[in-house]
Amino acid sequence: MPTADRPARAAPAPCHRFGDFELRPLERELLHHGRTMRLGSRAFDLLVVLVERAGHLFSREDLLEAVWCGVIVEENNLEKQISALRKIVGAHAIRTVSGHGYRFVVPVCTPEPLGGAARPRRLDCGVIADYIVQVLDATAGFRELADDRDL
Repeated sequence: MPTADRPARAAPAPCHRFGDFELRPLERELLHHGRTMRLGSRAFDLLVVLVERAGHLFSREDLLEAVWCGVIVEENNLEKQISALRKIVGAHAIRTVSGHGYRFVVPVCTPEPLGGAARPRRLDCGVIADYIVQVLDATAGFRELADDRDL
C-alpha cells in the first residue's frame, strides 16, 4: 500500500524476453535469470534496436544512425558494441550477414502488461486538427440555421 515513505509503484514497463534474458527498455535494464547485467549505454541502445525488430536485417548504416543518431563515428565502434553484446547474450543471438549487416535471430516474446490492459493511444496533431475542423464545420451549419430563424 502506498504511503508517504513508500510511493505507489508505476505500472511495469514493457519488456522483451529471449532465452534466459529479459530486456526492459524503459528501465534501461537487461536481466539474466533475474540478475541485472552490466551493459554500456551504446550497447544497450543497440540491443534494444535489434531485439525490438528481431529477425530484421539491419545495415551497418541503419544501426549507426539509430544508435549514434547522426554522430560521425568509426565503423569499428559498431563492431565493438556487437562483440560486447555477443559476449553477454551469446554469439548465436546476433548473426552477421556478410556485406549487409546484422540480424537478431533469437525468438523474442513481448508479453502483454498484467491484466491485459492496453496502453493508451496517443493521437497525433493531424488527427486532432481534423476533428476540430469537423466540429467547427458542424457548428457553422447550426449557426446558419439559427441565423435563418432570427429573420
